[in-house]
Amino acid sequence: MTSLPLTWEPVGLEGLLPLLDATIEVGPLGEDRTQLATSARYRPPLGVVGRAMDRVLLHRVAEATVKDFLDRLGRAITDQATTDADIQAVGHEGGVEKHAP
Repeated sequence: MTSLPLTWEPVGLEGLLPLLDATIEVGPLGEDRTQLATSARYRPPLGVVGRAMDRVLLHRVAEATVKDFLDRLGRAITDQATTDADIQAVGHEGGVEKHAP
């Protein structure tokens, strides 16, 4: 398992957007599968008012944002792996073996 620290900080809008500290974890799940996960903690903006809004609604926005990020990251990793596999499949005579993703 490989762990990568990640921090999202607002630039220019400090105090109006949340701050997120996370760890992204990547690990094998067999020969052709990989697990991508995150453990995250964020601080809502706007002090007491922000914490109240977070309990009602904003935590769902934060969860959806992190999920979307992981989905896009997973697709990017898969696309890169597929591209790398296609490049490696080019034989020494110039032939290409087609691999299904």
